[in-house]
Amino acid sequence: MKIQTLLTTLLFAIQLNSCITPESEQASTEESLYYDIQEMLNPEIARLQSEKPMVRKVTMMNGETKTEEIKVEDWKKELAVFLNANINKPILKGSYEIEKKEGLITYTALKEDLPIKEMKVKYVGEPTTKIEAVEEKETVLFHNKRELGVTITDGKIASYSLVGYQKMPAKDSLVYKIEATILY
Repeated sequence: MKIQTLLTTLLFAIQLNSCITPESEQASTEESLYYDIQEMLNPEIARLQSEKPMVRKVTMMNGETKTEEIKVEDWKKELAVFLNANINKPILKGSYEIEKKEGLITYTALKEDLPIKEMKVKYVGEPTTKIEAVEEKETVLFHNKRELGVTITDGKIASYSLVGYQKMPAKDSLVYKIEATILY
């Protein structure tokens, strides 16, 4: 009886899996609406995970500064805040105004409830050189605002930063700034 249950479960899992289109296949068939930060970051994450460079991180929190050189074990986790700033999703179609100037594309949220309020993509020629985003979330429990930045040099992430604050009722505001430089 146990074998029959196991085989039924296994068969169901195989059938379910065959119905799911892989994420990479979905991305290639969907038209890009806005700048796809994940498309730029994912190959970099794989490269950084493989090369394991050191990172100089300067952290400032409520007036205190700490500098350290570290080896990042999980680059996907380290850059998750930037991956999560992706506005290139079908559900967001028509949610951002696009302004193009020489060397700069600015995406501005048209709806107040969108967490990414603005994204700027700077480039020289074809390659992207800097990505900046402003993320803001407010609930009855907290108000959080972050400015994200990624600098790309010679097609590689050279540095990244996160500047922000968080305010919770009946607590002091938390103000922070993290600047990280990858040491190649």
